[in-house]
Amino acid sequence: MMKFITNKVQYPEVARDSGFQGKVFVQFLVEKDGRISEIKTIGKVPHRSLGEEAIRLVKQFPNFSPGMQAGKP
Repeated sequence: MMKFITNKVQYPEVARDSGFQGKVFVQFLVEKDGRISEIKTIGKVPHRSLGEEAIRLVKQFPNFSPGMQAGKP
């Protein structure tokens, strides 16, 4: 996942020019079929553009293999 993020991230120009940096935490749900849904940032976001870029990246993730519980995804 980190390799994917490193290769795909496009640091927002407005954040770079303004000197904004920091961590953005993203929450999402992996559906039974491996699709990602309910993507949102959580906690304080250093700059709106950084949050938007984080969400854009998560939307590009390939499908996951969902976890199993009692033999069901």
